[in-house]
Amino acid sequence: MPDQFTEVTTQSWFSRLGDSLKAVVAGTVMFILAFPLLFWNEGRAVRTAKSNKEGAKAVVSLPADKVNPAYEGRLIHVTGTPVADETLTDDQLGVTTKGMVLARTVEMYQWQENKSSETKKKLGGGTETVTTYKYEAGWSEAPRDSAFFKEKTGHENPPKSWDSKKFTAKVVTLGAFTVPPALAPRLGSAEPIAVDDKTVAAFPADLRGRAHASGATIFIGDDPQKPRVGDLRIGFTVTKPEPSTVVAMQSGSSFAGYQTRAGDKIFMAETGTKSAAEMFTEAEATNSAFTWFLRALGFVVMFVGVLLVFRPLVTIGDVVPIIGTILGFGAGIIAFIVSIVFSSLTIAIAWIFFRPLVGILMLLVAGGGIFALAQLKKRRAATAVPAAM
Repeated sequence: MPDQFTEVTTQSWFSRLGDSLKAVVAGTVMFILAFPLLFWNEGRAVRTAKSNKEGAKAVVSLPADKVNPAYEGRLIHVTGTPVADETLTDDQLGVTTKGMVLARTVEMYQWQENKSSETKKKLGGGTETVTTYKYEAGWSEAPRDSAFFKEKTGHENPPKSWDSKKFTAKVVTLGAFTVPPALAPRLGSAEPIAVDDKTVAAFPADLRGRAHASGATIFIGDDPQKPRVGDLRIGFTVTKPEPSTVVAMQSGSSFAGYQTRAGDKIFMAETGTKSAAEMFTEAEATNSAFTWFLRALGFVVMFVGVLLVFRPLVTIGDVVPIIGTILGFGAGIIAFIVSIVFSSLTIAIAWIFFRPLVGILMLLVAGGGIFALAQLKKRRAATAVPAAM
């Protein structure tokens, strides 16, 4: 069972009001930054789409068994199974294998802190926050610095004595072509390397005495069934060559990025035998997905920015919690509508700049949203007048 530590903090209404005024500045900055992010993303999307279209027309499919000087500097598409005859060695732990990449993964059994908070509004505008810090020991490759824990006593993590590391073959070939080292991991899949007592025997003396082969890993400690904080678990994988596809510029007997007139460099490599058309179809699908991700990010940045601008109003309403809650809900609706309208407007303007026809259509949609917002405001005003009479 994990142990835990609970902390209760309070914040006065005046303190919250001061923080909310600071939030207005942060919100304004976020709102402004959303515009260049959205505009840049549309330009990037168009540039990449044009680059992919240009590459799809320029690419030439060639056999990988020979290098044809006539295609020097051209965008080529080749398929085949890479070859890596080099023996890879972990020079610190003595593990050897043949393949393209030998990876050592080192995990440490260590304390990990998980935090959860619950804030309640109080009459008068103040808040009470209950924060629970839970501590549980577990395996993690990333070291957790216990110096930053809320409750350090009894949860001290020692420094991680060994790190994960990768060893890449210096020479990997695909037919007559030499594969750049950075490309090799993309032309195969990693599989675990079996370990046993012979693997342990090759370890340095300071590890060998406490090392035990346990499943697919080497356990460094006293008892694999009862790990203690500071114990290590070391596993190895090797990336073996598999049938693969490369679309890149022919550079001598190797590959390099192909510079398109649109602006992007094309350098694609995937496991699996695929046609050039399939590679560019997948590239455009990736471009579309990334474009929508950044659009959503821009919208969220803008939405949060508007919410922060409204925070002082909500904080003032929190003197009576239910009023603050209602104002917060209303601020959320307004922030959503404003963000939708201005995000669409920014994207439309960007498309007018990059692709006029589509941009004009999007601008009409954004204009419709602004008109709807104005009509909603007019109706509310009309409703408010009889009520006041």
